[in-house]
Amino acid sequence: ELAPTVMPSLQAVRVVGVAANDMHSLALSEEGLVYSWGSGFRGALGHGDEESQYTPKLIEGLKAERVVRVAAGFEHSLAVTQGGRVFEWGGNGVQQGYLAPTLVPLQKVVEVSAGANCSFAVSEEGHVYSWGFGREGVLGHGDQEPQPAPKLIDALQAVKVAGISCYSIYCLAVSEA
Repeated sequence: ELAPTVMPSLQAVRVVGVAANDMHSLALSEEGLVYSWGSGFRGALGHGDEESQYTPKLIEGLKAERVVRVAAGFEHSLAVTQGGRVFEWGGNGVQQGYLAPTLVPLQKVVEVSAGANCSFAVSEEGHVYSWGFGREGVLGHGDQEPQPAPKLIDALQAVKVAGISCYSIYCLAVSEA
């Protein structure tokens, strides 16, 4: 189709959030369920395999959670639950790829964003954590080293961050002020 169309497989779902990247897309329902479709390379869709999906499919591994935010990176995705927990699946340039949603060691997260092989999370306190492949210094730690687990960005500690957005190998943050 060359014009916007309604997706038949999501017509009965009240979608309240979406995320997309070059290879895959996510839809978040009002009930906190997550659907994914597109390329399943490295487990980016969270269905336990690397199969591609041409229509939105419910991510079974998140059914027990109430998801409130989603982010789609190049080959990986993130979800934040109502309780502030973060789940990640796919490959972020450091891990080979989680085929199903896997809990990230962070708490009280309110926002996430994903770029090309990098992930970011903002805590309730406005602190920013990043992890993934450190190419071009995208992680904000003053180097280009890979970071396999979330690490606080020291340069932003004095600022209360309210939002964050990433694409490819750069990221923007907006302060509460």
